[in-house]
Parts: sequence; C-alpha cells; structure tokens
Amino acid sequence: LYQHWRFSCKCSRCLDPTDLGTRTSAIRCLTPDCSGHLLPHTSLLWRCELCESLDSVENVLKVVRRAENKLRNNVGGDCDSASLESILSVLNESLHPNHFLITQKNKDVHHKLERIVQLGEKLVWILQLLDPDSVVLGRILRILIPNWMQFYKQELESGDISSTEFQEKKVECFRFVDILLNTSTRSINK
Repeated sequence: LYQHWRFSCKCSRCLDPTDLGTRTSAIRCLTPDCSGHLLPHTSLLWRCELCESLDSVENVLKVVRRAENKLRNNVGGDCDSASLESILSVLNESLHPNHFLITQKNKDVHHKLERIVQLGEKLVWILQLLDPDSVVLGRILRILIPNWMQFYKQELESGDISSTEFQEKKVECFRFVDILLNTSTRSINK
C-alpha cells in the first residue's frame, strides 16, 4: 500500500488481503491446473490461497490490464446485455468472480436491464390504453419479457426482492405473455 499510494493504513480492509473476504482484487492462479486465486502477499508478491504458489505483482497487473483491454475493446457504450454477459464469462476465466472489473460490469448489465424494464413497462401501459391492438405492443413485449425476467431474477439473487415479490413479478410476467399472445392472435386475424 505504501509503495503504491504513499500512505499506510491499518484498517481491517487494508490489513486483509482478501478485502474482507470479497476478493475484489483476486485473479485466477497462474499455475496450470490450479483453481485457486492469487491474493496480495507482500508489496511485490501475490500468493495463491490454494496451492500457495507465488507470482509477481507485474504478472498480476498484466492479467488485470488484459482484462481491462478486453472490456475496452469488446464492450461499447451501447452494448447489449448478451454481449456484456459474454465478456463477463471470458473475464471469469482470469479473474475472481467478485473482482472489481467484473462487479462493475455486472452493475452495468443490471442498470441496462433496469432501464429496459422501466421504459418497456411505461410503453406497454401507454400502448394498452391508446392502441391495444398495436403490432408495436407485441414487438415491445417480445423485447421486454426476457429482459424483465432476467432483471427480476437478478433482484431476487441479490436479495433486493423477496421470493414472494419474485413470484408476484412472475405472475405479472405471465400477464405480459397473455397480452403478447392476444396481440399476436388479433394481428393474425386481421
């Protein structure tokens, strides 16, 4: 800490190489066939918590820089959720699942889903009132339903909603599916 930032800290987080058990800076061990993670050991060495092999901070920084470059080169500003999920899967091969880069991108995915859900629900409500037979309503629902379910599954997994609330959201989703089916049936019968 001192060599990099020029200050010493004795708080519990700074003294714990696991970042209080979160492992937000850990990377996959560079030793072949080891499934452990490298954590700070000294200012210049990182040690695997499983096989206890040591690696230099330079090698750790190379892995992190490669991950940052993958993000920069593969995830644009208007990237869709599927592309973000794909790059997160690749990053999990070299970083701990809680690594700060992965955590940040997971938040980005969640925020995009949240925005899709907000806009989609608003559009569905408006179109149901103004033009319930609209083909556009069906198109919006085809986009909204899978994103909506993914969003609320993430909300459940993170503990932001209870399983009872999730069940209520599923019932609401089935209502969207019914609307989609009715919209599709009406457009076929026209």
